[in-house]
Amino acid sequence: MTNFTKNDMLKPLGGLFLMTPFTTVWAIIAEVALANRDYRLVGITFLVIILVFLYFYFVFSSVEKNYPQQSNYKLHPKKSKINHS
Repeated sequence: MTNFTKNDMLKPLGGLFLMTPFTTVWAIIAEVALANRDYRLVGITFLVIILVFLYFYFVFSSVEKNYPQQSNYKLHPKKSKINHS
């Protein structure tokens, strides 16, 4: 099993960071298009989703601080120079 580094956490953090404003835009578009005919259920549902995205963004960012910048292992170990002929 490989060790996680800070670089491994940056992709999920970036994804959560971008999903939050994009989901907010779609929620606003949905509420304007429905003109509150759904009794604001879509807005409340999207609000819960956005809050979950923000929660996990802050959780992952706090966990990311505990990981090392680089791991202690090499991806490609050096091949031995012993000739097995």
